[in-house]
Amino acid sequence: MFQEVEREFSMARWIWQLLIVYCGPTMLVGLSESPFRKTDSPIWQASDYLLIALLGLWAGIGVRRLAPDSTREGAWVWLLPTAVLVAGVLYDMFSGARDFQGFFFYPGPGDPDPCPVLLTLPTWGCGCYSATVYWRDRRNRACAAH
Repeated sequence: MFQEVEREFSMARWIWQLLIVYCGPTMLVGLSESPFRKTDSPIWQASDYLLIALLGLWAGIGVRRLAPDSTREGAWVWLLPTAVLVAGVLYDMFSGARDFQGFFFYPGPGDPDPCPVLLTLPTWGCGCYSATVYWRDRRNRACAAH
């Protein structure tokens, strides 16, 4: 007799989640590293990716629990940052640059390339967040169906 109706995709919720997940984990990692100032080593840079992934995972679990209505938009947060990252890599590839390591790691001590901090790390966090939201939502729907 009654039919369940899904609500429409909310662009405002998507933008809100994108801004929080794109900026939040990166700022937290930057603040946590600021007392050390020696963060150019490969170990520090690899730990950035691990911390961003864990923060994205934690945020995805939190949103699924606290705001389950937002999971539909949360699963698509990865799309825009990934498109921008891929466009940047393609632009460098077609403009003659041969070293793509600058997109993922600082080249060395001194003047670091802002690409990993402003583009790659937040994209990684958005991907981890979206994957977690999607996985938790799918898991909860499967449990509810049984």
